Amino acid sequence: MRSVNNKTGETAELIFASEAAKQGFVVLFPHSDSIPYDFAIDNGKRILTIQVKSTAGGDRGVLIKGYKYKSVNFMAIYMHATNEFYIVPIKYMLKFKSRTSIGPRYNKYKNAWHLLKP
Repeated sequence: MRSVNNKTGETAELIFASEAAKQGFVVLFPHSDSIPYDFAIDNGKRILTIQVKSTAGGDRGVLIKGYKYKSVNFMAIYMHATNEFYIVPIKYMLKFKSRTSIGPRYNKYKNAWHLLKP
């Protein structure tokens, strides 16, 4: 049986795939756990890699350790409490050490699906 954290993460991934499709993106599902991203999306001009993270609230933070700019383009951070995504460029996320809280400095990334468009 999967842990609550795994189920929470899997739920966030399914919600991301659904919302990305609603936004008009082609959602690509990798068939391997050995790659550093959860999804790739085709925006009509290029393919972007997305790592989905989730948190119950901004104060708990999300783990960002181990990701690299060359392998992941964006983090899609799902907030379960508000049913919202923060679409954050990995370059911005990598400014922080290993864990970051989703607070006011992230407001410009709230539901920023436009950042994924060509």
